[in-house]
Amino acid sequence: MRITNQMMTNNCFHNLMTNYSRLNKLNNQYTSQKKITRPSEDPVVAVRALKFRTTCSELEQYLKKNIPDANNWMEVTEGSLNNIIGRLGEIRTQCTYGATDTLSADNRQSILSMIEGFKNTIVAEGSTNIAGRYIFTGYKTDTDLVFKEETAQEYSITEKFTCNDFEVKEVVFGEIDPDKVDEYIAMPEVPSAHTEEVYRIRLSYGNVDAAVPEIKVPKLDADGNPEVDANGDVVMETITPTVVDKQDATAEEKYSVGDDEVKFVTETGELIFGKNVYEKYKEAKNIDITYQKTNFAKDDLRPEHYFDCSSEGVDYIAQNQEIAYNINFNQSVVVNTQAKDVIRHDYIRDVEDLKKAIDDLDIAEKNEARIKKMMEDPLYAGSQKQLQQMLDANSIEITQKREIVKEKFGHLEGTFDAYESEVNATRSDLGARMNRLQLTEARATEQLASYQELKSENEDVVLEEVVVQYSSAKLVYEASLMATSKVVQQTLLDYLR
Repeated sequence: MRITNQMMTNNCFHNLMTNYSRLNKLNNQYTSQKKITRPSEDPVVAVRALKFRTTCSELEQYLKKNIPDANNWMEVTEGSLNNIIGRLGEIRTQCTYGATDTLSADNRQSILSMIEGFKNTIVAEGSTNIAGRYIFTGYKTDTDLVFKEETAQEYSITEKFTCNDFEVKEVVFGEIDPDKVDEYIAMPEVPSAHTEEVYRIRLSYGNVDAAVPEIKVPKLDADGNPEVDANGDVVMETITPTVVDKQDATAEEKYSVGDDEVKFVTETGELIFGKNVYEKYKEAKNIDITYQKTNFAKDDLRPEHYFDCSSEGVDYIAQNQEIAYNINFNQSVVVNTQAKDVIRHDYIRDVEDLKKAIDDLDIAEKNEARIKKMMEDPLYAGSQKQLQQMLDANSIEITQKREIVKEKFGHLEGTFDAYESEVNATRSDLGARMNRLQLTEARATEQLASYQELKSENEDVVLEEVVVQYSSAKLVYEASLMATSKVVQQTLLDYLR
């Protein structure tokens, strides 16, 4: 086969370009320290690089954004829970002081003032936020837990109760009112005060609207068992109560109820059940009460965070609103604690009940001083017998109300101890989630280091090997240049004469 100069030249240039391409590839590896610069150079390396880079990017998102944000949220929540637990403990301690027989009116008011202050501090914790996001309000992170000012906004609120929510309340009937002295003087004998027990369900708000509430209870058959429909659902029926909408109503007007009657006291937000009604539903598993409230005071808890309710055409559904952060592959952690678990209406209502009992006792003690003044007044010189009867009746009233206050303090001591235990349990749950977050963070850090190492092994060159290969390729390329220069410098024309 005849070898021409053109063939030799072409082969030289081809080999020269091959050596140059190899030298260029090694030069790129040497300068970039990466195995490839284009996917076509090694598709396997390219595909694995994409997977490793995606994994590392996700792990960095978890470690640099999600986990720190979740940890920050839970640390702020933990601080608030610690404050709430501390205040609940202080309220319990004050209730212990209050459950004594030696308290004066000033002592009681001092203790009440401290308890109200601690209660207000607990409610204020509900407004804790992180960069404007409220931490206790579930999904509604842009809405404060409380009303920041007095608000006239009508809500229709539905609260769900069970038989466990029935309470027995002691009420003093026959209170002495010095303003009615003429009526007492006209009586043959001034009646004495006495206590009676009534059954009540206490709503989460007082000072509610006078609209008749809808009380739905299970419909019972002849044997006293709840009736069920074809779908197995309990059939409900409605009870209509008598509304007592009078701010200065007497104890008898509010709490004296017939055996088959139910009263709704708008001032205190109480439903008072007659004995027969209570006996009928004392084992009911579900009692739904729907009522209206328009006027809310500053720092009242907003109903939409706790109950099924509606306001201004918007319906709110009470549901579990857990906010979860993704903290690793197929792993998430709930970061929020909901207000219903730590800041409850019961705290507020219990303190209101205590305040009412203390105020009633203070009024009775002041009435005693007024009656004694009347006995010294010449105007009532002929009515000393009736005034003495008033004083004796008032003394009985004071004794009974003092006992109620003492029992109230003792009851609240146990109640707030239970509240403290519940919030402690919530804090323990939060602590468990924080520990899990820390373990996940440590695991994600290890994973990131491992994947970064795999990514480096897949993409990065071994610099020492590249230097050796580059030096060798450079020598080969230079040699090929020399050989090619000798081949192409002579042609057939050089031999033609």
